[in-house]
Amino acid sequence: MEKLSDKFKNTIIKSDFVIPIPISKKTLQIRGFNQVTGLFDFARSRMSTKILQVKPKEQLSKLNRRQRLKKENLFYLTGSSIENKSVLLLDDVYTTGTTLHQTAAVLI
Repeated sequence: MEKLSDKFKNTIIKSDFVIPIPISKKTLQIRGFNQVTGLFDFARSRMSTKILQVKPKEQLSKLNRRQRLKKENLFYLTGSSIENKSVLLLDDVYTTGTTLHQTAAVLI
């Protein structure tokens, strides 16, 4: 089985920004870590964790598909410019795609 680091190594190197999906401060406080940065720890030196943030929210894992798709976009930029740059978004789970679609919409 191919290691995650081997699979994404070239894509990470070619990206101007590697952005892990942020978690809320409350979730970080409860969990004690961001599972995305942990999963992709091998790319930590390339991660930009201050560009994209999220407002406090209910965990999407507790919502059904319909609720997830209707969820308000709570992601926002912190003012860093990514214009005309390549961005790689990292997330740990892809269910409905709502998180990646919402973060991409904010970044675009």
